[in-house]
Amino acid sequence: MGINWTKAVLGISLLAASTIFADGYAPKRQTYKPQKKCPPPIEAKWGEGNIPCNGYGVYVTADLLVWQAHQDDLAFTIQNSSANSTLLLGSVISPNFGYDAGVRFGIGYTMKYHDTWDTYLQYTHFDTSASNAVSNSSSVFVPLYSNQWEGVFTGTAASSNWNLALNMLDAQLGKQFLISRFFNCRGFFGLRTAWVDQKDSISYSGGTLAVNTLSPDLISITNNFWGMGFLAGLDTLWGLGQGISLYANINSSLICGSFHIYGLETSGGTTYFQVTENFQSMKSITDIALGVRWDITFSKDRYHIGLQTGWEFLYFPNQWQASTAPNSFDLMIQGWVLSARFDF
Repeated sequence: MGINWTKAVLGISLLAASTIFADGYAPKRQTYKPQKKCPPPIEAKWGEGNIPCNGYGVYVTADLLVWQAHQDDLAFTIQNSSANSTLLLGSVISPNFGYDAGVRFGIGYTMKYHDTWDTYLQYTHFDTSASNAVSNSSSVFVPLYSNQWEGVFTGTAASSNWNLALNMLDAQLGKQFLISRFFNCRGFFGLRTAWVDQKDSISYSGGTLAVNTLSPDLISITNNFWGMGFLAGLDTLWGLGQGISLYANINSSLICGSFHIYGLETSGGTTYFQVTENFQSMKSITDIALGVRWDITFSKDRYHIGLQTGWEFLYFPNQWQASTAPNSFDLMIQGWVLSARFDF
């Protein structure tokens, strides 16, 4: 049987034409590339948000602290106005606590495409002092901090000068949660290290101290603490609209550290009391803040600025430890905070 070359050539021609036609008009296969999606802004709908969608996720913070500290049990004398030597009638004198400025700085990174987890490093520094001095030749001042002459001798003048140096460094890992259109929060945990250094210098002079060549009676007490431990907290935002919100934050830390206590008393140039004590202790720090905040993003969602102001309260239970006192006493710090945040 012979081959029909005419039909064969015609068939091959039709097959080649159909292949070329199909290749030219059939849709081409495309490689799938997953697209990154920006997370919803933390103040979704009621503000511009504080996670810039097109930024690098880095943010810095700076706070101006205007705080007042108060340490319990720093009363240093009793002013006795009674002419009767067997009657103690008067008022207890303590240092006057005022407001001083401090600073707080931080830097963080928001993992926008990792469920908005963030890391944050924050440093707080605050120094303050409190003092008082009283003198009256017609009054008797009874020493309250003298280890040798309390209840034995009296003076006509007394003074106290207390100093506090607070430094804290926090390392946090946090996660932001958009609970509803007008409410979101950030939970976090991490580590905190703290230095809480206190010193009280007291002086008594005149009166029967001078008669017995014991004037001036000078007392110095150092109460220093350093420790490190765990930190956990919750920051909340309650939206009001137009980028304005109310914030309420709380965190607490449990710190294991060591105290260094030193006490010295000299009277008339002679040392009568000198004691050093070092011991380990577990301490807690609680921080509560309330205030108002404003946020905005700009430049095509590349940058963010946040401003806030409010009241902050820090509580250090049993922070004042004295080697000669049976009890320990609380340290409290409170005051205004003005904060700024910039994301890029």
